[in-house]
Amino acid sequence: MALTLQKLQDQPANVSLVPVPETLSSGARRRVYLCNLPDGTDSLAGFTPQIKELILDALPVADMVLARQEQYRDWPLYLFFINPRLSASYNASLLSRFLAEQRHQPGCLAPVAASHAAVVHSFRLLASTPGDHDRFRQMALLYLGDTANQRAMQRFSQQMGMAFRFQALY
Repeated sequence: MALTLQKLQDQPANVSLVPVPETLSSGARRRVYLCNLPDGTDSLAGFTPQIKELILDALPVADMVLARQEQYRDWPLYLFFINPRLSASYNASLLSRFLAEQRHQPGCLAPVAASHAAVVHSFRLLASTPGDHDRFRQMALLYLGDTANQRAMQRFSQQMGMAFRFQALY
């Protein structure tokens, strides 16, 4: 069975960068943005309690990991929300669109989701899609998640030409 990204044809995709509010990002040593913030079309809209919790869990760890790496100290952090109400192929398409829009901007991408499996499946689809992955080389992938998925996520980042950082987060 071939894996393909779901096309985004005429459907609006909200992959624009939304600054994370100060109340959620205080203490961060960098600019922090959330990408793929739900826009209300699927009854999950804005900074919901679940999204706030994901940010509050991930941000201190992500900031600490990146602060240890000299080259990433000034890079913005892009938290990409993997929406559980969308298919993996649709999330992968949104990831592809986001990365294409950010292709000349260095930054660190950290997927956030309630499901580690959803993250892995979305990146698997993105990495397996034929295309010019050189456009992703300006980004680093920071996977905060289950150690069981570390190798797979590292392999996906290598396939996409992205630097990889990992920190276990349960």
